[in-house]
Amino acid sequence: MSRNFAAVLALLAFGAGACGNDDGPLRDADDVRSEELAEAASEAAVGEQFELDGLDMEIVSLSPGGDESGAWLEAEIRAENSTDDDLSLPNVDLFCDGDLEGGGWQADSTFDMYADLPPKTFEEGVLNLVIPGQPRTGEPETECATPAYIEVSPTVSVGQPTVVRIPVPDDVIAQVQPTTGD
Repeated sequence: MSRNFAAVLALLAFGAGACGNDDGPLRDADDVRSEELAEAASEAAVGEQFELDGLDMEIVSLSPGGDESGAWLEAEIRAENSTDDDLSLPNVDLFCDGDLEGGGWQADSTFDMYADLPPKTFEEGVLNLVIPGQPRTGEPETECATPAYIEVSPTVSVGQPTVVRIPVPDDVIAQVQPTTGD
């Protein structure tokens, strides 16, 4: 019986090794997905037109903005649909270094995210992008670690989505940072 027990232990040890458990500790799935998305992402510059799932997109300009509840980044955006089909406007979000989730946007923005864009039309406006973790209560404001970027992705995708990242210049993101009061 002890020979059978030893054989079972050997099989279990072999099986554990075959599963890859000896390659190190398990990793958080969100971290792995974020790394895979970053590796697959394309990059564009402010003022550069790029294609995203049939749309010609451009982040025309970036500037600081805000109100009594906190700061945001104003992104002037243009989307063009030169196809013969209705297309959906994409997700647009601000990410700071180390953040797995974007900060969202202000509801009174003039760029209508998530709307359908009819054939042979364009949409343009300003999207007020909130810094990730910003409580929008007036205080305290959240810092945005650099490098920061705007991520543009389809609202619906199957498999790995197409993603375009637009770096936000450090001097621009510095203008939406909390002040120290010195």
